[in-house]
Amino acid sequence: MAWGIRHAHGCEPEACPPRDRALKTSTDFVQGSLKNGLSYIIRQRAQPAGHVRMELCVRAGSMHEPEGVTGVARLLSRLPFTVTSRFAPGQALRRFDEAGIDFDRETGARADFDATRFTLHLRSNEDAAVELGLKYLADIAGGMVFDDVAIEKERRLLLAGDRARVSASQRLIAASFPKIAPGSLLASHPPDGYPGDAARITPEQLRALYSVWYRPSRMMLLIVGDVEAPEIVEKLGLAFAPISDRIGLADPDPGLTPGHALTPMVVSDPEVRTNTAQWLTFHGRAEPVNTESAARRQLVRDLAIESLRRRLARRVATGDIGAPFAIAGSGVAFGIVSYTTVAVSDDASSWDQLVRALSDEVNAARTLGLSAR
Repeated sequence: MAWGIRHAHGCEPEACPPRDRALKTSTDFVQGSLKNGLSYIIRQRAQPAGHVRMELCVRAGSMHEPEGVTGVARLLSRLPFTVTSRFAPGQALRRFDEAGIDFDRETGARADFDATRFTLHLRSNEDAAVELGLKYLADIAGGMVFDDVAIEKERRLLLAGDRARVSASQRLIAASFPKIAPGSLLASHPPDGYPGDAARITPEQLRALYSVWYRPSRMMLLIVGDVEAPEIVEKLGLAFAPISDRIGLADPDPGLTPGHALTPMVVSDPEVRTNTAQWLTFHGRAEPVNTESAARRQLVRDLAIESLRRRLARRVATGDIGAPFAIAGSGVAFGIVSYTTVAVSDDASSWDQLVRALSDEVNAARTLGLSAR
């Protein structure tokens, strides 16, 4: 895979002119916070009937790991599968089965670069199931247990899963981080860690990450489903209010700063059979879309990307682009940096054909692109 990476200066949120009004917030949800700093959002949704989704988002991820080892945030997110302060080893998952609550290792816990999310899917909105889910998430927030047996069990499962499931695309992504953002925390602490590092993680490193960054003031609880908001607010207060907030550290600088240079790079894997040339532009720290002008800028970006997607699709269909696959996209990477990307792929094309096709499309987009006007 060949990449062309450009870091571009954009309008930082504090530098954008304050000439407009804040966006109106929706009235179909309830939001608030507890005295310990934990925030919550509750949205009632009648369908599917009786179902509830709970997600605890903690602003603690791989960028908050201690130096010298990776994968700490990921292993920490797995410990609640085995034991918490209120649930003995194996008890939580058994009680979940009985109450109709889904929580599995594939979708239930996910440690990313800037945050970790724990998600429960309740197939019942009965009080017992809702209270059980809230108590369990409260244990994650303030009652994690660092049992040596549990740590070793989750470590073995994590390492075994990595050996069985690591794909060529995952290896390419891991190999690209140090080249995309050299010297950054993304390069030194990717979300999934580097292969084999989980074997070196100590209980002390897990405790340190938890004690410093798992604080109620860094957490948000999202609840969506067939529930009554006032009742849920009361129940989550009983579950989470006893957890005390703590004074912690400020977030580290991720080192993902924009620049001006175009940086070519090549990453490869013996199992990859498709050649891809990709242009990736970092625009700087992502702008919160909470004002009318920010929403307008986001709309222009979305329209521009959609226009480019359609152009690429037409040129692929007519054979004008010289490659059978082309895509454009934009978004926020790792919860921090906004980006735009264009890629072309082919199983047989030579690199010079792909790079030429990519260059033509990027130049055309830059020449014919949309503006804020």
